[in-house]
Amino acid sequence: MNPSYSFDRAADLYDATRTDAPETVEKVTQSILDLTGATPATRIVEVGIGTGRISASLIARGLNVTGLDLSREMMSKLRGRFVPETPLRLVQGDASTLPFPSASFDVGLAVHVFHVVAPWRQAIGELVRILRPGGAVLHSIHIRDSQSANVILRKKWHELVEARGERWRRPGAPNQDAVTDEFKALGASAKEIQVHRSSGSAIPQQEIDGIANRVNSDTWSVSDETLRATVTELTEWARGHFRSLDAPVPHEFVFTWQVFRFDQNPILPEAIRQTLMRLVPILNATRAPWVLAGSCNLALHGVRVEPHDIDISTDQYSAYQIGATLREIAQELQPVRWGEGKGIRSHRGLYKIEDVQVDIIGAAELREGDEWIPAQSPAEWKTDRVTIPGTELSVAGWTLEYALNAYRHLQREEKVKLIEARLASGAQ
Repeated sequence: MNPSYSFDRAADLYDATRTDAPETVEKVTQSILDLTGATPATRIVEVGIGTGRISASLIARGLNVTGLDLSREMMSKLRGRFVPETPLRLVQGDASTLPFPSASFDVGLAVHVFHVVAPWRQAIGELVRILRPGGAVLHSIHIRDSQSANVILRKKWHELVEARGERWRRPGAPNQDAVTDEFKALGASAKEIQVHRSSGSAIPQQEIDGIANRVNSDTWSVSDETLRATVTELTEWARGHFRSLDAPVPHEFVFTWQVFRFDQNPILPEAIRQTLMRLVPILNATRAPWVLAGSCNLALHGVRVEPHDIDISTDQYSAYQIGATLREIAQELQPVRWGEGKGIRSHRGLYKIEDVQVDIIGAAELREGDEWIPAQSPAEWKTDRVTIPGTELSVAGWTLEYALNAYRHLQREEKVKLIEARLASGAQ
């Protein structure tokens, strides 16, 4: 994984290249107050506070803002905007490991940040962790007119870089939809609020110079040789596309908030999510083949179920191996042993980590009439990778098609209908 980007290198030119008009600043600030009902007692945290483009006006109004950024240089610029006596709560740190207790803040702000944080899912999970119940996150990215010189030139430059076999993409979230999906997986509802629409213009040559001088973070991972060559190619292309490289090209800029409120059930209950975060590295360390099964797997595939425990499927030998490992860290409710239940038999063990039950199922066989049908061997498993919300951990889980067949054998009609509905919605 590529490292997260620190903006130390951009600190001296950041404000000069990303300054908002006073009208925009005022409308964005007022929108934060209106959407959150913030008062001086409201605890606000901005992740990626930088030079204070968003929060400086809140601080100036006496609001209780804590800012975190990977870049000390950027925050130094923010400090310089205020007299020494102004109380500024600024913390240098990584968004993926926030140094704050859980439920510490009422409002979280994140503007144009998750695309430069490598473990971006973990950063979202951390931001959700430090919010109190009922808290809200306001998230935004830049939205420019698709016909702006900036968008046209950067899109073309990206194509030129990729044609040379290099990568320009930043290390974090690929797009805004991915960020939205991750917040929803953690129990957020999402509402989009347009705050301000403004008009302006950009000069193509200045945009090309910005690429050549590595002003924006999409240029930072490109080699010097490729940068020089692609800027030359881009300049020639732009002369044919624009009437003049020195004539302003009009554009519109829209500032929009995505407001995330945590008023829905997350994909996984928090106790189960936390247990999986602890359990997955332990299971992986055994080197035993295993797959996530049961309701946890269904939930991570988008089936509308509420898991109450964690089911781990494996083979016979590995069931006893995993059981021995869990005995060291968990309460053993039942040691692994061969047993038969309604429609299924397996080498099964039950363990409890905190308040979450973990069910180990080895070499399961499903009843079909008067016969028992052995489960597949690990080499034949039909699995997908599923990601635990708020983390970078991905695990193997049964495909929905395989799970559907298993639940049909078990005559679990409620689960069958839910899986069928999910498969039908995914096919549309």
